[in-house]
Amino acid sequence: MSLVLMAASALPAQEGYLLDDFRNPNRSVFGTAWEGFTDRVMGGRSTLRNSIQEEDGIRYLRMEGRVSLENNGGFIQMRLNLERNGRLFDARAYKGLRLVVRGQPGSYAIHLRTPQNWFPWNYLSAKLTVSPDWSVVLLPFEGFQDENGRPARVETHHLRSVAVVAIYQAFQARLDVREIGFYP
Repeated sequence: MSLVLMAASALPAQEGYLLDDFRNPNRSVFGTAWEGFTDRVMGGRSTLRNSIQEEDGIRYLRMEGRVSLENNGGFIQMRLNLERNGRLFDARAYKGLRLVVRGQPGSYAIHLRTPQNWFPWNYLSAKLTVSPDWSVVLLPFEGFQDENGRPARVETHHLRSVAVVAIYQAFQARLDVREIGFYP
């Protein structure tokens, strides 16, 4: 199933479950903090700068940097832990992820991790298409694939984390996220 992309000005009121709208620069609405990392954890050469920006009274997360394929690298990432008080997030009541995003052209994705992802290089992924203007993107769970590009079932009853990622292409990345959550 493909994603749905619509202009942010055409948005209905927020429905579903909001993980973050970046009102608080230190903690998500969900209650955990965003963490950034790059392929340097495995010897790569990509660089990341992340910050909370404000424009017209609206805050958003900006992830920017240079994605490099040097030294077997190829990603920058901002990840939100979905575990609180020893419990993973149960998203069975939702159909997928809803984001309000904009960005520079490039190769972006959303990664989900569950206990089915044993190793650091295991994840479930959906391509994230962005434009220079704020847009709403809906990513149904049934459209996610494993790290090898094969269709994969998301175990929605226990999500461990969600991440926005610039990956697999050497480019100067800039991705802004105004909202992220789940839609019914």
